[in-house]
Formats: sequence, structure tokens, C-alpha cells
Amino acid sequence: MKIFLIIIFSIIAFPLNAQSRVSGIYYQSFGSELEVNQDFTFMYKWRFDLSSSWTKGKWKINNDTIYFTKIPVLDTLKYKHAKSLVTDSLVLSLDENAESITTEEYISYQLTSGGQNRHSMPNKLFYRNGRLYSIDEKGKLIKKKVEGFGTKKRFVPWYIIKQ
Repeated sequence: MKIFLIIIFSIIAFPLNAQSRVSGIYYQSFGSELEVNQDFTFMYKWRFDLSSSWTKGKWKINNDTIYFTKIPVLDTLKYKHAKSLVTDSLVLSLDENAESITTEEYISYQLTSGGQNRHSMPNKLFYRNGRLYSIDEKGKLIKKKVEGFGTKKRFVPWYIIKQ
């Protein structure tokens, strides 16, 4: 009976260990920031010059690979027709709060240089020694330094945890 209980607690404790091990706020040299929360949610932010993007969702871990599932935040857009008929449509929200918006608000949102899911984020990252590595299409970790925009300086491509 004791062995059975030890096995059960070990199975339960393993995901909790992985959860606390990978949770934190990570950043990358190319304007990306990824907050991995212990409640299996995440927030991804990207900023470059006057452009920005954000994505929210859930994550899970299998071995040392973290898989991200985007969960869009949707606003209800109300279209008003000539005969006072109103049609509802779901659109990506500009902010993190789902709400009802007018056509005028929606049009003004399209004029901004930021918003939800405007810059793609990785679907999966590999965790090793406090770093998150992107994985190429052949399944290999991307470790080679990348030349920066408008400079000869080379930067690491992985995410580093903020201290």
C-alpha cells in the first residue's frame, strides 16, 4: 500500500514540479516577452518600434517541450442597418477585455499599430536550463546567433528568464 501511495504522489508531483520550474517571465532580444504562469496560462507580447502585438492562452508541457494554445479574446461588434436591424459579429479584441463595440470603435481599432495576434508567436518551445528555445521544422533547437536589424551585432535567439 505504501508503494502504491508513493507512486501516486510521484505522478501527481511531477507536473507540479514542471509547472513551477518553467513558470516566469522570459524575454528575447527581438522584442518578445512571454509570461508563463503557474495556472497554465500565458501572455505573449511583442513590440518593435511603433508596432505591437499580444496573445493570451493556455500551455501544457510534455517532457521538456511547452505547447501553447492561443485563446482569442473576442468583442461583439454590433452592425446597425438602415431599418434599425442590429447584427452581431465576433471580432478580435484590441484589449484584454471582451466587450460590446460599435462599428466606429472597430474602424478606429484597425487604424492602430497594435493589437491581438498581429505578430505570430511560437506554437512550442523547448525548456532547458532556464531558457526557452524555438524548434525548427526538423525538430532541432535553434541555437545559432542571429544578426540584428540594421546592425552587424549578433544576438541569441532563445528566451531568457527575467531576474
